[in-house]
Amino acid sequence: MDWSCASDSETCELCCGLRGHARLQNALFDELAAECAAAEEEYARLRTLFTDACWYNFETRCRFWRPPWHPSWPGSEISLHTYRFDRSPTHSTRPFWFWGQIKDAPPLPPEIILKELNDARKYLAYMRDAKFAPFDYAPGGQKYEALMREGEGVRLFTELKLSNAQEKRRVSDARKCAKQRARRGERRGLVDAPAETAPSPSAQLLGGVRGDGHVVPEEAD
Repeated sequence: MDWSCASDSETCELCCGLRGHARLQNALFDELAAECAAAEEEYARLRTLFTDACWYNFETRCRFWRPPWHPSWPGSEISLHTYRFDRSPTHSTRPFWFWGQIKDAPPLPPEIILKELNDARKYLAYMRDAKFAPFDYAPGGQKYEALMREGEGVRLFTELKLSNAQEKRRVSDARKCAKQRARRGERRGLVDAPAETAPSPSAQLLGGVRGDGHVVPEEAD
């Protein structure tokens, strides 16, 4: 699949002159892969340091044991190395954090390094997935297609579309109900209206003679 720019005469602002999205994807991947490799090294160093700190803590805690457990010999030598970076993560040394007898060793709770180790582990897991983002989230990638189907924007657009449809249906139903009520009212008015009885011809004649429009009863012969 070709992700080259639409026009050769114009430089794509996103590509920054790299002449094509494929080159941009590869450049981003290389940077993220290098960051992921550095995270791998950092996690490995912290894991080694955590193991050493656990052994150091064990030896320093043993000096306070009571019978029947045997305490550490106070005159035994103990040492703990640490990491020191001179200029970059690739140039590091391991000087002594402590070197001497157990009776003089300061305490070092391993929980301090455990927090750093857990943070490094989470960041490493994130970078292992993020380094493929230039391909996964680009048009045609799996996560791009998933976002197009199930993304937050798609969900909000679907909810808005459904809300508009419900509102149109509600307005349409209200108009139909109003028309039906109006028709029922017209029919009820026609049925309930009093029927006017037309006067008989003789009544019209007598009313015309009297001049008041009232019907005069006919006398029997």
